[in-house]
Amino acid sequence: KVLYGSAKLSGNALVASSTIRDHTRIGSDELARLLDRMVAEGWVGRVQDDAPARARWRFNRGGNQENWVLLADPGTLRLADVYIATKDSKAAQQSLERALALVPDLLPAQVKLMNLKVADGRVAEALAIAKTVQRQRPKESTGFVLEGDTYAAEKKWESAIKAYRAGIALTPGATAEAMKVHTAYMRSGKRRDGDPWAEGWLG
Repeated sequence: KVLYGSAKLSGNALVASSTIRDHTRIGSDELARLLDRMVAEGWVGRVQDDAPARARWRFNRGGNQENWVLLADPGTLRLADVYIATKDSKAAQQSLERALALVPDLLPAQVKLMNLKVADGRVAEALAIAKTVQRQRPKESTGFVLEGDTYAAEKKWESAIKAYRAGIALTPGATAEAMKVHTAYMRSGKRRDGDPWAEGWLG
């Protein structure tokens, strides 16, 4: 956001490291590591300000004041995505938690945070987020689907079926949720229950 916004205001695509530090709460060391990761992913480029005729692209540290240029689409790149892509789950979760402290019902952040917690084996915390979504969106199936997906990831099929069916009760015509219910029945070895349920839902 800083790279995109600063460049747009100044008319210059290059943004200095000092400008980025001034506009973020990220410490110098963390910022350096983060920018290095973004360079590796091809999301930003590093340019030295002492290049003579034209900017000289650099992908190693050192030299004078470093400038940065955004290469990725600013509409799709988020700080948490950077951490996720570089497999820094702890930093990604912290970033998402900071976002949710500002906007508690930011669903994309909630979903990403849940997925990270499930991957880390922190299932109880993931389920707590699903329950929060249910309270925030009481007329939607979203929170129940997230709860069901969390149980499904743990192969707790009975609990997954219960959660999915609770979501369907709110949105009876939800095909995706119905397919999840039937899949959970199949995975749990209860095809005799799953097939009649699916026929009843279709009928």
